[in-house]
Amino acid sequence: MFKLVDSGVQLKLPRQLAKFLEGLPDLLESVGEQPGDPAATRLQPMAYVDDVDAQSDYEEFAGPQLASMRELDRQTFADSLADYRKGQILTIQEAEAWVKVIGDARLALAARAGINDSSWETDTTGPVAPIIATLGYVQSSLVQALSAAL
Repeated sequence: MFKLVDSGVQLKLPRQLAKFLEGLPDLLESVGEQPGDPAATRLQPMAYVDDVDAQSDYEEFAGPQLASMRELDRQTFADSLADYRKGQILTIQEAEAWVKVIGDARLALAARAGINDSSWETDTTGPVAPIIATLGYVQSSLVQALSAAL
């Protein structure tokens, strides 16, 4: 699926998987749109649980920068996937954006499904478990390819 080459990471996805991945930026854009969205809490955990002032400062100063970085990752992911063709080469920066977007999507889906620990892997009856597992496989394959560069 992913292979480290001199110019980056070679991408060979089945067309159906590429089509499925196209929906991840929209999924992540929806995080926090509904009040009480558990995905928002999972993707934006409190940095200072016991210090309201420090948490407020963190949200004021770091929050916009983190949101901007996530948006850039989603856009990078969407742009590189929109140009998808077998054998496409992702830059290292694009591949890293993919890892982050896929990870965020897994966390968002798990939070909305009420999954709070790794026991979901033993219960494959839930409708979201195969999706999370597929995303985990894709993410793991990409991390392995990137690890070869270290």
